[in-house]
Amino acid sequence: MEQGCKAEDLVYFHLSGNMVNIVTNMNGKALAWFCRLRRCNKAQWEIHNIANQMQKLVSEKSEHFSKILAPDCEVFRTCQEGRESCGKLEVLLEMDRKVMGTQMTQITYAD
Repeated sequence: MEQGCKAEDLVYFHLSGNMVNIVTNMNGKALAWFCRLRRCNKAQWEIHNIANQMQKLVSEKSEHFSKILAPDCEVFRTCQEGRESCGKLEVLLEMDRKVMGTQMTQITYAD
């Protein structure tokens, strides 16, 4: 704090390069929301891997619930990344078009 840094900002310097164990509790709705954001291909790779592991653990217990633990593009056919999308939405929509045989789906960006 002598250097002009706020006490709450010191945690970023202290944890730099160190492992931290985090324990959290989530209900089904919170877990689905977490996975929608963090299983996205554009999410930070560390949290992306954790979200994938969480989905895998849930799938061992509930195949039905694990299907909604996916990114927005897979569940709702929308992309929160806008024009910075990874391109997966376009692939999914093209697959939908082939299955449905129509142009019923359109790309929806949330910008």
